[in-house]
Amino acid sequence: MVSQMHCHSVSSDPNSVCNAANSSYGFRPELWVGIVFSSLFGLVMFILLGLLAFHRGFPKFMVVAIVAAAGETAGWIARTYGHVDPFDRNGYIAQTICLILSPAFISAANYMAFQNVMDVFGNKWSRIPRKYYVIGFCIGDLFSLIVQAVGGALSAEAETPSEVDTGSNVMITGVSVQVVVTAPFMLLYLDYNLRRLREWAKLPRHERPDRKVEILNAVIGVSTLFILVRCIYRIVEMAEGWLGHLATTPVYFDVLDGLMILFAIGIFIPFYPGQLLPKDMTQGTIYDAAESDGIEKPQSTDSEASQATTESATPLDHSSLSVHGRMS
Repeated sequence: MVSQMHCHSVSSDPNSVCNAANSSYGFRPELWVGIVFSSLFGLVMFILLGLLAFHRGFPKFMVVAIVAAAGETAGWIARTYGHVDPFDRNGYIAQTICLILSPAFISAANYMAFQNVMDVFGNKWSRIPRKYYVIGFCIGDLFSLIVQAVGGALSAEAETPSEVDTGSNVMITGVSVQVVVTAPFMLLYLDYNLRRLREWAKLPRHERPDRKVEILNAVIGVSTLFILVRCIYRIVEMAEGWLGHLATTPVYFDVLDGLMILFAIGIFIPFYPGQLLPKDMTQGTIYDAAESDGIEKPQSTDSEASQATTESATPLDHSSLSVHGRMS
């Protein structure tokens, strides 16, 4: 419900305007839940930062996952403050926007991670070129981010029930766009792996790429599934309205939003991509994903090719001089 005045303390009287039910939250957020989630997301953020530093900035897409963890940390800190003062509008706006937007960043990290997996396994089993996994899906996520941010701002600043409904509808649209983007990715991911595994089942184990990349591939699917569960929950929650059962019962949010995103990001700690992707890729080796049959095919870089050309040209020059000497 939209708060029409600022209360300096929370009243337990259900008839009081300063009862937590009349705040923007519609309830008083649990202090211990906020502390636990703030601490866990903060811990995940710092561990991922440490792993990224340990692996010398590899892979770069983990920066996006760290941004997601940072956004969730900020959102849950603001929600924790909601226990102290559920009528504070700035805190409510901060938690709404941070917790709405952050999951889109971990989705983007999954798209980039899958592109790296395809660099190793090959592109032949994909229905679309590998580059479109990042270009297409990240653009879709960016659009959903913008729509969700606008909807979150409208809802947080709303002063009348009709304004609240307008903001909710915009947010539903934004989260729906995220589902429309994430669900096709999941289908393409499953299709790619089913086609690949059918063919690889005929190959001896020693002819298949490193098993570690298979683990990362599975982690991407699990992380994406957690995000889909969260998105579907948020659509149903907002469709009910801010006074609906889901929106005013915090345990649903804690489990189906907070816990799902914590798992979606946190799973990259025990299965850090920098430990699972090939070391040659860490050093900048280029993989021919378009032509690969599923076996790593490192290509020489431009500088290496130039050096090889120079070296191969040297004996030809000597031979030419020798022939010229005999002719003269």
